[in-house]
Amino acid sequence: MPSSATPPIEEGIGQDEGISNALGRAMANVLRHSADKVGLRMRVDGFAKVDDMLALPMFRRYTFAEVVAAVDRDEKTRFKMISETATETETDNAVWYIRANNGHSLEGVFIDMDEILDSAKLSTIAVHGTTRRAWKSISSHGLSRMKRHHIHFLTTARADALRDSSILIFVDIPKALRSGIKFFISSNGVVLSPGDEHGLIEPKFFSRVEERRTGRIVGQYAGPRAPYVT
Repeated sequence: MPSSATPPIEEGIGQDEGISNALGRAMANVLRHSADKVGLRMRVDGFAKVDDMLALPMFRRYTFAEVVAAVDRDEKTRFKMISETATETETDNAVWYIRANNGHSLEGVFIDMDEILDSAKLSTIAVHGTTRRAWKSISSHGLSRMKRHHIHFLTTARADALRDSSILIFVDIPKALRSGIKFFISSNGVVLSPGDEHGLIEPKFFSRVEERRTGRIVGQYAGPRAPYVT
């Protein structure tokens, strides 16, 4: 029987943020993009056994407790852990699974998502963080899903989740929906879009573009923005 409760962090484990960050990056890469290449068996819902992952050469230095700590302290909530047992009363033989909540380029992986049909039920603006270098191309061609299945957005410009970005791009979801572009929301609250038939969200759907640190408007995009969460 499945359970979504993350195991408690062992005292004294995971206090090294550097370890959690490095482990998080490695898990994100494998669980999103390279499970098949490294030989990690993954279910169609994106879950893989934690023990199988830790048996891979790149993860043998880490422990189960460090995986739990990395998942717990991940600011972007990229991961989900569940335990499964044969029956509801059997708890001693629980098997722990882990998956990335979104961002997959692996074929045949289907993560729980709900299509956004009514933007009134959500923030009307979604924000995507990027770099100055990438903005040069984005400003001409639009946001691209590239090799992923979806373009990723947050519904608010949370400073903690976007601290690695220089430029914030706010997309007008209602306008894009009216043009036939689909949007979904994943189990961890990230907004996802496959873009148009070319995998793009064109600049005409950008409501506002600004520098993250100063809030200065970039180009002609001076429309509304999502509020910061403090």
